[in-house]
Amino acid sequence: MTIYNFPNHTKGDTFRARQITLGFDITDLEIKMQFKLQGAPQPSFEWSTIDNSFTVSNVLTGVIIMNSKVLDLRPLTYVYDLQTKDLDGNVTTYFKGSLTIEQDTTV
Repeated sequence: MTIYNFPNHTKGDTFRARQITLGFDITDLEIKMQFKLQGAPQPSFEWSTIDNSFTVSNVLTGVIIMNSKVLDLRPLTYVYDLQTKDLDGNVTTYFKGSLTIEQDTTV
C-alpha cells in the first residue's frame, strides 16, 4: 500500500486544493478520505464525494480534487486513508498516511 504523508500544516490556515489521480474509472464509487487521531473511533475531518468536499474532475481516469478547507484543529498528528466503496458495498483502501497540524503564532 502506498503511504503519503502530507507536509505539516499550520492550525487555522487554509488547506489548499489538491488534485489526486487514481487512474481508473470511478463511476458509481463513493470516495472518502478520513483523518483521525491515532486510535480515535470518529474522524476529526474528511473529504468525500458524498458531501462534495471532493470534486470529481474526470470520472473515467479517476481525477478528484480535494477542495480547499480551513483546518482549525488541535495541533497534533492525524492519520488518514483514502477508500472507495462500490455499489455492492466492497471497500478498497488505496493509500494512507498522516498530516501534522502545527500550532500557529499569530491570532
